[in-house]
Amino acid sequence: MALLRRSRVRLLVGLRGLPTLFYGMLIVLIPLSINQLTQSKVTVAAYGTTSLIVASAAQLLAGKAADRWGAFRPTLTAYAFLIFSGLCLFLGANSLPAVFLFGVLGIAAAWSLSTLMYIWVSDGIPKEDHPATFGLLHAVWSLCMIGGAMLGGWLVRFAPGLPFLVLGLSLMVAPFLAALYY
Repeated sequence: MALLRRSRVRLLVGLRGLPTLFYGMLIVLIPLSINQLTQSKVTVAAYGTTSLIVASAAQLLAGKAADRWGAFRPTLTAYAFLIFSGLCLFLGANSLPAVFLFGVLGIAAAWSLSTLMYIWVSDGIPKEDHPATFGLLHAVWSLCMIGGAMLGGWLVRFAPGLPFLVLGLSLMVAPFLAALYY
């Protein structure tokens, strides 16, 4: 595909794919972890509700920040929150407050990056290539959602916090990709 020959598009694939791997893992493992720690479906539901509300607010905040400062600074901030949440989930994998709080934080940061993706494309890809680029990024999102869930499910068998550490540390590449892109 000619689109993938462009370095900016490949950077976008990394910017979109890395947090989606993490997000795909979070949406599977956090509810399972909460259920395992509490045996309470109400607590799992409270987590789901809280994460949706906070993530929606985070998207609004990311959009407002991007309107004010451009997408680069909010992108770095969201990646910092993702990395931080991954490390905290690794350290607190057996603690309900840690899993709940840092799961919500990770989901919110991932949703923020989803909002910023539209600005990334607008900032660096010619307008005539927007539809094809968004199609490609949606395919990346789909594959990384599945990959993150599968990788997280495999890694959690070795240690409860291991998926959060591995995928959280993999995100440390993303700020460099953003710097190259901008």
